[in-house]
Amino acid sequence: MYNIAVIGPENTIGIFRAIGAQIFEAHTTAEAVSQIDHIRQQKTSNSRNAVALIVVLEELLESLHLEEINHLYQGNPVLIAIPGPQGSGNASIRRLRSLAEKAVGSDILG
Repeated sequence: MYNIAVIGPENTIGIFRAIGAQIFEAHTTAEAVSQIDHIRQQKTSNSRNAVALIVVLEELLESLHLEEINHLYQGNPVLIAIPGPQGSGNASIRRLRSLAEKAVGSDILG
């Protein structure tokens, strides 16, 4: 069975325990990146704790350069960013712009 890992401040992500997600506390970008690396190093398909999806609060990726964000999105387990309590920020928009530009050759999202 595969699990979901959620990264962010305990007071924001604690609710994900209700669906059985593994919680990894992080308050800064560096802590979040460290947790992502830690989870990816632990992955083993035979393990009962194998993680298939990493969910991280978008605000923890805000200070990264686009190249760093793209690097984080590569590999397994799959990484997705979700908005925090303050709403959506720029990290997801920058990533979406980059992907659209690669797909069609120009920034269609302006």
